[in-house]
Amino acid sequence: MSVQGRSVRLLAAAWAALAASACARSSQLVRQAVVPDRGSYATAILNVTAADGKDFENERRTFESLALARLTELRIFSRITLGDSSVAAGDALKITARVVGVRKVGAVQRFMFGALAGRASMQVDVDFSEQASGRPLGSFTVKGETGSTGYSGGTPEALTRAAEQVAKLTAVHFAPRQP
Repeated sequence: MSVQGRSVRLLAAAWAALAASACARSSQLVRQAVVPDRGSYATAILNVTAADGKDFENERRTFESLALARLTELRIFSRITLGDSSVAAGDALKITARVVGVRKVGAVQRFMFGALAGRASMQVDVDFSEQASGRPLGSFTVKGETGSTGYSGGTPEALTRAAEQVAKLTAVHFAPRQP
């Protein structure tokens, strides 16, 4: 193979690695293993808070509405309520999501600095428990991130990815099994 051919292959490989590293992503970290209790909850209670001393109120509200929409799309529960509600009966799954970190990247930053603006991200601690007994069912940390290219999104996309992770965890661990 010629030197020129090797150079082209090396350049293509470097370009592919750069493109892959710039993609949007999301991740999950298990903090406490899930106690399987599939399909036994008719109601879900979604309670979204922000970490103490953190000013994430706008992001918290946006994340709450995105997570509610994603959970509703799953059609696992006959009813989903918001807040720290004790109205639900004993068959309720309580989903407590605590926003612990947000790295904001706005549209102006993305336009002005492109890839140098970095990745927008949101980190959320998610705890699943039984409403009636308070029995913990599992704990996770999820993170939603945008890509790091000049065309990547900003903070809203990171919030969307984090909400999708909460819905994915709920579906994987609490949706009724298909026969």
